[in-house]
Amino acid sequence: MNEILITALILGGLIFITLFFVIIFRSINHKQLKMVRLHSQKYKDLCLMNNEILFSSLHDFKASHFAKTKQAFDRACLDEIAIEYIENHMFLIKDAIKNIEINRQLNFIYQQKFDKIFKSQTRWANKRQIRMECDLLMANKRSVQLNLYLECEKLYTSLKGRNNYGESKRFDYDQILRFLERIEKSVIERGSEQHRRRLERGRVTDGIRFDVFRRDGFRCRVCGENADSGAKLHVDHIKPVSKGGTSDIENLQTLCQACNMGKGNKYDEEEQGGGNWITLNL
Repeated sequence: MNEILITALILGGLIFITLFFVIIFRSINHKQLKMVRLHSQKYKDLCLMNNEILFSSLHDFKASHFAKTKQAFDRACLDEIAIEYIENHMFLIKDAIKNIEINRQLNFIYQQKFDKIFKSQTRWANKRQIRMECDLLMANKRSVQLNLYLECEKLYTSLKGRNNYGESKRFDYDQILRFLERIEKSVIERGSEQHRRRLERGRVTDGIRFDVFRRDGFRCRVCGENADSGAKLHVDHIKPVSKGGTSDIENLQTLCQACNMGKGNKYDEEEQGGGNWITLNL
């Protein structure tokens, strides 16, 4: 019994001594770290640089597509989901890309200055204090977001909830940038086509309209009706402007309102004989 008590006292004493030295060591370490923090010129230079160079704080994006049927889930393309999300959030995506580019430029400058500070001469002769200073610099070095991610997922849950399907894909900054360029190119092309159509329709002046009516005998070239029978005459593009047709007089014909509405933008190259108007024996 005495041996057990003596052993317990010895172990207790060892633990106490160990804890005592740990506390003393931590206290000394804390004091040295505080002294390094207060008197390190490198640390002061780093703090000053951290206040001067400010990086943008960004967040990643996420797009979720919920399919109504399993077939719709299978048909859904994650790339197309990403493109649709980017197109619907164009301003946010562009702003994030701009901030990433700024961060990358600033990070290049920041890294150069940090390396210069890190490698500059230190005032400490003690190896422990030198190591503390190095650790202090690394701990306070700014971390910066240099990439951008778009997480896309497609999901489907059966009506009774028995089956769940999911698929996801992560797109990085370069992929997002390629999608954005593709969208902008498509928007420009659509805008150019709409502009072309407006110009072509605008070319049909009152003078050209009269010339077409006179050439066609002031009659509809489909049904033969004229203004005397109460028909309202229109000038129609034989090959619709929406399908590449022009406003040259050879591509214009006289139609009454009913025939013009019935024709709409229908056009068959072979039936029209390569673009000539419908011929009637009037």
